[in-house]
Amino acid sequence: EASLLDATRYRDGRRVVIKRAKKFDYAMLSHLNNPEFSSDQKNHVILLLDSFPIPNDDHVFVVLPFMQIFNRPQFHCRKEFAEACRQILEGLAFMHEHNITHGDACTTNFLVDCTEVYPQGYHWAKPHTTDGLQTIAPHIMRCQVATPVRY
Repeated sequence: EASLLDATRYRDGRRVVIKRAKKFDYAMLSHLNNPEFSSDQKNHVILLLDSFPIPNDDHVFVVLPFMQIFNRPQFHCRKEFAEACRQILEGLAFMHEHNITHGDACTTNFLVDCTEVYPQGYHWAKPHTTDGLQTIAPHIMRCQVATPVRY
């Protein structure tokens, strides 16, 4: 039961997502983003950029990087798919090593940073476009981007 809103961070123009999260989920996310864990390359938990409380509510707003569902755009080759699976399993294993279960491991909860894949960006509601209307968002195959794609 997530509530999401796309936004642009004022101070640097970074595209972000604001999500209404349960306080328990926020506590886990915050815990896995502390320096002890965030420096570990096996930690694939989404970066927590900021948070702010919701008065008189058992939820909190969290600010997260603007990311895409892991299989968009479609995989070009088996190598891309295998790398996505490797990173997802590595991330789940990392959480299990620290006695944390995901609890909702499904394809819509596995994300990818598409910054390098879509050099001109993409629209939140219609990711195949840059403007949400008709302008097709050109993309580079994951296996051809300069910086490895991170899931």
